[in-house]
Amino acid sequence: MSLRIITDPSSIDREQWERYVLNHPQGNIFQMPQMYDAYASTPLYQPIVVSCFNDKNLTGILLAVIQKEYSGLLGKFSARSIIWGGPLTDSEDVTQEILSQYNKQIAKAAVFSQVRNFHVLNPSQKNAFEINGYTYEPHLNIIVNLPSDIDQFWKGIKRNRKDGINKAKRQGFSFEVIREPIYIEPFYRLLENSYKSIKLPYPAKSFFTSLNSKAYEYMKWFVLKKYNMPVVILVGLIYKRTIYAFYIGTTKDTAILNLRPVDIFYYEVMCWGIKNGYRNFDWMGAGKPNKEYGVRKFKLQYGGEILEMGRFGKVHKPLIMGLSKIGFWCWKKIRR
Repeated sequence: MSLRIITDPSSIDREQWERYVLNHPQGNIFQMPQMYDAYASTPLYQPIVVSCFNDKNLTGILLAVIQKEYSGLLGKFSARSIIWGGPLTDSEDVTQEILSQYNKQIAKAAVFSQVRNFHVLNPSQKNAFEINGYTYEPHLNIIVNLPSDIDQFWKGIKRNRKDGINKAKRQGFSFEVIREPIYIEPFYRLLENSYKSIKLPYPAKSFFTSLNSKAYEYMKWFVLKKYNMPVVILVGLIYKRTIYAFYIGTTKDTAILNLRPVDIFYYEVMCWGIKNGYRNFDWMGAGKPNKEYGVRKFKLQYGGEILEMGRFGKVHKPLIMGLSKIGFWCWKKIRR
């Protein structure tokens, strides 16, 4: 088999790229060309594409995004590359070829790479990464298989969560789902408050604006309001019959939280999914195994299956990686 690698996105037929992802059994929104466009139009983001062809047939695609927290010299210390749900390939040979080429491209551009899997990998799939210098790290996720009937879904919800939903139903919350970014300002305020409290970096507002513009058909704003004010907003990505819980902003008002808005919010999101023909709700993460993670318990109370999908990591610049860890520790201290 004669394989040809192409890394120039303008040389890849976009319809062929989109069709390949849509037809791949592990295809997902994060490997689509529309996501490339969203990354490319976001400041401090740089998408990387590696494709593989056998003659004229596309046999594999990898879309990564280099994310920086700052521009200039500081940006080099914060540059990390994230690969969501990829690469997608026809064989392990193609996976190895793509990762080998990706390593060459990324070596000087990012401090480290992380591959976030969306499926449980078999030993041969893991082997393709390990051959290319990637280390596997166990990581959990929860997928809720949405039934076709809301009553059946309700039966699978645990008692504590049902109590919270029933309490919230009496509090006058309203729920809506839209495509237009009219809630981007309140969403971002809620997101900032949420992420500052857990001291983790989060995307700039421009990313969500770009996402809404470039991947419009794959995005929804799920909004819960109280007194006509948004208190929970989720940027949900929709692909085929799956809803991905991408980024969420939640009020920190204790009086509102005591009314259990988050309980009813996710219930409403999944009910919307059921009514609109979706079959899976992907929580996009449930922490590391054998480590306490309170949010995991919350997520499991909506039903669903816990899966060990794992992640792969590779450090490209060990010295800068060490300095970056020190810098991140200082950044978290400053954020207190």
